[in-house]
Amino acid sequence: GSGVGAFVLALSSGEFRQLTAPDFRILDGRIQETRLPRLPGGKMLLLHLSSAYLLAVQPLAAHVIPRGEDGHLEPKPFSKKFPQRALCTAVIDVAGELYLLVVLANLFIEFLSLPGFRVAASLDARDSAGPFVAGHADPLACCSSRDGYIALQLRDGGLWLASCRAGESAMDGAAQDASS
Repeated sequence: GSGVGAFVLALSSGEFRQLTAPDFRILDGRIQETRLPRLPGGKMLLLHLSSAYLLAVQPLAAHVIPRGEDGHLEPKPFSKKFPQRALCTAVIDVAGELYLLVVLANLFIEFLSLPGFRVAASLDARDSAGPFVAGHADPLACCSSRDGYIALQLRDGGLWLASCRAGESAMDGAAQDASS
């Protein structure tokens, strides 16, 4: 049978639009019930929708837009500015808790708890990733595995892989933090 669906579009102007499927029509932004909060303009690195919030990440900040009991997004987002421009981001699960993995332009890697943005761990990857990333465009993507590895994918196909357990063991701290 035919079904009807909906998508949320994040435009570079900072506006959100709702798109219906399968006909791909943008809902009328003048109707109050379909109006979504406006964010600062710019590139979107990541959108993540959960039952409790919508996470929108841009190079200079991350925004959590809470959802009410009715499932609708609240009008005011909670934002966290980054100390450096974010190159790439990912949502990861550590011991059943969600974290935002952020690779910053200075090659520090931060793990922020969701939805509150508390810093659970911070790694300095300048010595190990710096020579690999030098002279390349910003990484295309980043991810983390449950066993403590972080990977950066470069636009030219290169891949940097490192263990968080070496050195500071920051992932162990994040896992302990999530379980308490």
